[in-house]
Amino acid sequence: MIIKNGTPVIGQRVGVYVNLNKSGMFSIVDREPKSKSPTSGKVLGYAERVQLSDAVFKIADGRHNWIIENQCRAVCAVCIGYLVSVDEECPADLNQVVTYNPYRSKNFHTPTGDVIEMAKRIHFEHQAGFIAAS
Repeated sequence: MIIKNGTPVIGQRVGVYVNLNKSGMFSIVDREPKSKSPTSGKVLGYAERVQLSDAVFKIADGRHNWIIENQCRAVCAVCIGYLVSVDEECPADLNQVVTYNPYRSKNFHTPTGDVIEMAKRIHFEHQAGFIAAS
């Protein structure tokens, strides 16, 4: 992991998204309330692998529309949850791929097209997420 504005703590509420400038890396953003954390809203660091629990997937509609209109790369999707681990191997039970591509769909989805809005656990690596198959 590469530290930027502080070390993420296991159990901390964070946001994770694919870093468009650091190939193969995910950005980890502090999503704790400002009253609880001085680094709230800031990128804490970058990692090749991140695992979250109680995750919710968020898409910024305005940013998504801007990407489609301008055909430019930008971050418009994030997964928010509680940090479980950083730079550890993917557990075997998390084997359902979840991806997001603003040009294909406005949602996080599986390869079969099933829309995913939340996950009990998710592991990120290789620019994709992995959840337990339902």
